[in-house]
Amino acid sequence: MQEDERQRVARELHDNLIQLLAGIGMDLGKAADTAKPGLKKELRAFQARVVETAEIGRRVAYELHPSELEDLGLEAALRAYCERLAKEQGFAFQVTSRNVPGGLPKEIASCLYRVAQESLHNIVKHAKTQRAAITLEGGADSIRLSVQDQGVGFSVRSQAASSGLGIVSMRERAQLANGTFAIASEPGHGTRVSVEVPLRRKTR
Repeated sequence: MQEDERQRVARELHDNLIQLLAGIGMDLGKAADTAKPGLKKELRAFQARVVETAEIGRRVAYELHPSELEDLGLEAALRAYCERLAKEQGFAFQVTSRNVPGGLPKEIASCLYRVAQESLHNIVKHAKTQRAAITLEGGADSIRLSVQDQGVGFSVRSQAASSGLGIVSMRERAQLANGTFAIASEPGHGTRVSVEVPLRRKTR
């Protein structure tokens, strides 16, 4: 339900607010082309602010629900997110995939993508490193994601760390997909987040 709502809001942003801002930006550009020099400068400044606002809206919509996840699949969505994050933050991400099945169920793809997204966000914010490795590997009846860095690490037993790094939400996402979640980290020895999700629901 949460993912469906994210998708709905993202589409509303893209189809309504962002398109409206894009139209306003174009109108301001046309007005600036024929305006007097003094007014032209002000109109160009307004146009730049509108374009910047539209770009912020695009980023928010992308964070809520990346179009690649639905259109191209989990692997492509993860690579696109890493490329975007690398460009914005100056990070180097190594993405490796092996035997990833096509046509993953929506709940599985969303679970793994959100865990990877949260993990990478934590690396950028807390790990004090510029590198991370993401591995996506399919098995006979499950798919596994791991995100690893060689940053400062932290004490997993610390309640403050657990609540502040979104560990609870990542674990809950894995459980909702009938999967398992594990995190290994020690101060000075980096962090590894792992999620394994079955490709088929267990039957009783």
